[in-house]
Amino acid sequence: MKKAIVISMILCLLLSIFSTAGCSSDVNKQTDTQTSAEGKTAEPASSVGQSTQEQKTETPTLTLWHYWTGETDGNAIAFKKVLESYPNDNPDIKINVSGFPGADYTTKLKIAFAANEAPDIFNIQGAGNMEPLVTAGKILPLNDLMDKYQTNDKILPGSTNAFTFSDKVYGLPTITGLAIFFCNTELFEKAGVEIPNTFDELLYVIQKFNEKGITPMMFAGKELWPVMFYYDILAIRTAGSKKCVDALQGRESFDQPEFVEAARLLQQLTDAEAYNKSDLSINWDEGVQKFAQGGAAMLFNGTWVTGIISDPNVPVAGKIELRAFPAIGGQYDNDLFGGCFECFCISASVKDTDTAYKAISYLSKKMSYESLINGNGLPAWKTDSSDDISNLDPLVQQQLNLLNQGKDMCLWWDTVLGGKKADIHKALVMKLVTKEITPEEYCKQMQDQVNEQ
Repeated sequence: MKKAIVISMILCLLLSIFSTAGCSSDVNKQTDTQTSAEGKTAEPASSVGQSTQEQKTETPTLTLWHYWTGETDGNAIAFKKVLESYPNDNPDIKINVSGFPGADYTTKLKIAFAANEAPDIFNIQGAGNMEPLVTAGKILPLNDLMDKYQTNDKILPGSTNAFTFSDKVYGLPTITGLAIFFCNTELFEKAGVEIPNTFDELLYVIQKFNEKGITPMMFAGKELWPVMFYYDILAIRTAGSKKCVDALQGRESFDQPEFVEAARLLQQLTDAEAYNKSDLSINWDEGVQKFAQGGAAMLFNGTWVTGIISDPNVPVAGKIELRAFPAIGGQYDNDLFGGCFECFCISASVKDTDTAYKAISYLSKKMSYESLINGNGLPAWKTDSSDDISNLDPLVQQQLNLLNQGKDMCLWWDTVLGGKKADIHKALVMKLVTKEITPEEYCKQMQDQVNEQ
């Protein structure tokens, strides 16, 4: 009898040990706060997906990093909704979330990987931004997992192009971004002009706006990339998407007449006083808020602006019309600027890859849906019966129409270039805008400093 009791106790002990081990997490935990590469304290790491009731067994836990932290950023608004829905939809996978300002986010990731302190899952911009991490073997290839969970049937064709290297996919897409020409119809009526369809018409309305004391265009220049948008779309108009992509990837030279012509057209905007020079010193958030307050008649920026200007509490709500950037009368006037450029990835060091993949699948698809509903991006995932898109904002519908009208598309230049090359491009565009260099000098320096590196 005593022997039977001892054996029973041993069996119970073994069962307890194995049960606990089988439910424990394979990933590391993180501290409650993180510090950004800029030396600022980032958002506290919040736990998502854990019941408020005490758990008898430990829930698998993943650390998540993201850069959607701006208070008025449409992406941040959409992602907040994703995180709010996560616990109910994923009670079996907990995530500890940390957000960091975007300026030095990629650098912070590289540092974290070098110190073996990287998050388990994270979002990142594709192409040149993620290529160094892919080359270093820091990101998990997803092909096998995508096949296992039949993901290719659920995402839009071409949506992983910017995250594919040597035929291996390293990220799941979140949204399709598209650069849009936003026009304040109230200010157009005040100036007595129509929304321009051509570049010559654009120069004309700029003149009329200046005569009325209205800022024609918003050029928020502190962070460089918003100004970069204006050169890049002009180059897409003059050279076409394919030649732009080939130049960005080193297969074509930037020192060609088409790129010189785009630079000349950009400087025409400066000569026409298309923007306030003081706006070159403000950041994107300040610029888009100024536009939302009616501080400029036109803005060329991404789909993420739509969620901000459609807020019924902003002065321009209901007064904005979306168009393609004015044509120059060439064969590439219907080419678009944008694409799927952001994704969620898994760190190559993660052991429980299925758990991590389920998490990023949910985050990616849900972000695609919330971005569409919120008006800051077009979907990268196919809609299904659980997605209610019956009441899309009219501006979002306009975005979808513009996307459908496009003939070809070139992804954001800084995303394709990545790292130092992207910084060089943005800095040279600013010098072009401020007329510190000529169009010819710009193209020669782009070729010498970007393509010849």
